[in-house]
Amino acid sequence: AGISILGLAETNVPWHDQAVTSQVRKQMCQNWEESKMATAAAPSSTRETMYQPGGTALFIQGDWTGRILKATEDTGDMGRWCTITIQGKNDIKLAIICAYRPVDQDIANAGTTTNFFQQWMHLRAKGHDKPDPRTQFFIHLGQHVEKLKADNHDIMLMMDANESTTERNSKVEKFFIEHGLVDLH
Repeated sequence: AGISILGLAETNVPWHDQAVTSQVRKQMCQNWEESKMATAAAPSSTRETMYQPGGTALFIQGDWTGRILKATEDTGDMGRWCTITIQGKNDIKLAIICAYRPVDQDIANAGTTTNFFQQWMHLRAKGHDKPDPRTQFFIHLGQHVEKLKADNHDIMLMMDANESTTERNSKVEKFFIEHGLVDLH
């Protein structure tokens, strides 16, 4: 399909499982001569299933792989985004971020196998009395974006925000404005 960069949000894959990543890398090698991947997933609470709510993956193939400086994942250990940094010409660095924000739910109604529940529990364990995974997502992602921008990175954000930029009082649109980002759609 001529894909150079592929971002996948809400992969529902336990990316920390070596068997899973090995299988994906094997498929990548069969289809693409040169390729790299970055993934993010919260630590799995159970090994009984290969389902892990949320998660993201970035795949880069071809000539772009030789320009990769580093690959990272959400430092909050919640599997919300992964980033690949590419070196461009004239010392330009491009940070490509693939992110997933959970759907809007109430913890009382969120199932135990949902990404919202998983992130709510993680935030609660970190000391948040009233966790709000959707709000915390933008706070933490904003910190990540600003750190990258301070290090002279241009930003390309691919995101499933589970909200439209055209909705009234859109938090996504507010996030874009606050961080100097533009919605290409």
